[in-house]
Amino acid sequence: MTILFKLLKASIVAGWICAAAPTFAGTVVVLSDQADAVFRSNGVRGDASSARLGAATGSPGAGARVNILVFQLPTPGPGEQPVVQTSSFAFTILNNLGGNSYGIDLYALPARTSPATVTSDPYFFFGASDPSAGAWKLEDSILSPSNTLTGRVQTSADANALLTDYLNAQYGADGSGAGKWVFIRMNPDQTIASQNSGVDIAHWEFGSSLPSLTIELVPEPSLLLPIALLAAGNRRRRRVPH
Repeated sequence: MTILFKLLKASIVAGWICAAAPTFAGTVVVLSDQADAVFRSNGVRGDASSARLGAATGSPGAGARVNILVFQLPTPGPGEQPVVQTSSFAFTILNNLGGNSYGIDLYALPARTSPATVTSDPYFFFGASDPSAGAWKLEDSILSPSNTLTGRVQTSADANALLTDYLNAQYGADGSGAGKWVFIRMNPDQTIASQNSGVDIAHWEFGSSLPSLTIELVPEPSLLLPIALLAAGNRRRRRVPH
């Protein structure tokens, strides 16, 4: 091996190590937006500071309560691609009222350029299975009947995989979805009469323990050039006669 090649190899290896260092943001935690909403069974928006998820007795619209949580898709930073590698969703139960004979399903809804929540399908729904175009069912009964959970709740591994597919679909093949707003809906899986049941969860207005999306973006393939140069150098060295 010539002195020149040794110097080149050392330089490439040093560059390789630098390229392998985490120079990109990677994982981003996106908190929910002030557009978070709770909708009553009649489609009227209710108070979201500590939102009921399940059912309530308050009029008008006594009965089912649907929650819509709003997040903005992050714009990739230096060294990142608009491709989601892994993701998860979490929210916080502040109060468990119990008494629910129904499950709470988790859906992801089509992205929009505005964070405003609306009551038209699929942004407002309760029932066993939403047939609306663009409604991604991420997890059946993330809160099961007779749920006893309190505190922080996170999506399952299967739901995380579906969420990742959903987010990539919203970014699009060209990444043009960056900066758009995505919507996570939690709703009872049946029509519910007036009753105090289910849970109260933290929304944006609560100020802490906010719902969150954790998104890991794919880094740029910055290691390809050093690897290719090293391979070429090794092939050339093997051809040098002794």
